[in-house]
Amino acid sequence: MRREEKAYRFYESASKAVRQPESAELLRKLCAEELRHRLKLEELQGKGELEPAGQEEVEVEEAQAGLLAEPGPEWPPAPEVLEPRDIWAIALRKERRARDYYRVLSARAPVAAFREVFAYLSSEEQRHADWVRAELEAAGGTGE
Repeated sequence: MRREEKAYRFYESASKAVRQPESAELLRKLCAEELRHRLKLEELQGKGELEPAGQEEVEVEEAQAGLLAEPGPEWPPAPEVLEPRDIWAIALRKERRARDYYRVLSARAPVAAFREVFAYLSSEEQRHADWVRAELEAAGGTGE
């Protein structure tokens, strides 16, 4: 849930910083998607099906999954100082990382309901990565 909240805050801030209406609209759409993901995870937690993980637990899970943070900033706090191409490049890396993280959680989840939710979230993050890649390419970056 912490990941989804960070993504939401980044996209919200970035939506206020970009000048192109289409880009701002996509960033607001990504905000809504991240909020929906967080609510889905909170629903599982509320049913007692998902225990809240502490930061140490999350770091251990990431290390075991081979998903340690890549070099560079996590979610930069001030997108208003970034060029649109930079915002999209950061977003693409993060969406792909989220996709991979949920994919690993889905494969390792002991409960079928968890596997389904994490697989769903992984596919959602892939969809977001596709949207972001298109914006990055339109901004003159590469989606590789």
